[in-house]
Amino acid sequence: MIITCWKCGQGYDIADGADQRAVRCPVCKNPPTNYFVEVGSPAYDRACELAGKGNLDAALGALEEALKGGAEPELADADPALKALRRDPRYLPLVQRYRRP
Repeated sequence: MIITCWKCGQGYDIADGADQRAVRCPVCKNPPTNYFVEVGSPAYDRACELAGKGNLDAALGALEEALKGGAEPELADADPALKALRRDPRYLPLVQRYRRP
C-alpha cells in the first residue's frame, strides 16, 4: 500500500494491513497521526500521470473526478507529482470547491 505524508508530500510503500498510525515520516519527522493518506484512486493516479506529461487540461479533469470521489485537496496541495498543475490558475479554484469548512 502506498501512503503519502500530507505535510511534506513524501510517498511511502508500506505492507498491506500495516498500522498507518505508527508510521513516522522519515523526511519531515512528522509524528504518527492521521498525516498519512492511502493513495490509490485511479482518477488521482491519472491526474498525476497526466500532469507529469504536461497535459494539464486532462489532468485537471482527472483531479476533479478524484476530488468528487473523496480525494483530499490537502493531498493534491502537497503531492510533488502535481507541482506543474498547481501552477495552473485553474487549480486553486478547483480544489477550493472541495475543501471542508
